[in-house]
Amino acid sequence: MVRVSTHYAGHNHVVGEDVYYSYSETRQVNSPATRNVVKNLVQGGSKKTKLLRYLKEVSGKPILPKDVENLIAKMRKETYTLQDDNVRVSQLLKDFSEGPGNADKVFRDNQTGLTSCITFQTAFMRRMARTFPGAVCIDATYGTKIN
Repeated sequence: MVRVSTHYAGHNHVVGEDVYYSYSETRQVNSPATRNVVKNLVQGGSKKTKLLRYLKEVSGKPILPKDVENLIAKMRKETYTLQDDNVRVSQLLKDFSEGPGNADKVFRDNQTGLTSCITFQTAFMRRMARTFPGAVCIDATYGTKIN
């Protein structure tokens, strides 16, 4: 037999709005309409600070810059689930080249439509090539099989 002599119905931790909003799950934007607007803003080239301001106004939640980055990453990941590999790679390269200082080039045979080579450089890689013009770093795949 168990007998309860005293009972405390309080919390053993801090409870409040600050603690509640410290969890990323409570700051997420789940409205499809708002997500569509954000997607259009991202595709239009809006900066993250503008997206952050918009999301704070619309949702009324204390959204953090990291929440905006996570939302953009999640939306980009959803666009990369296309069935056609060519479309998926094109979308990835388009997103990559939109980054400041990034560059890419696709070599495609116009007659066959096959891509023979894809090159890309991040801003850091380009800066290092200018700083150290005598150094060469080559990363290539040779003899791959085409499925």
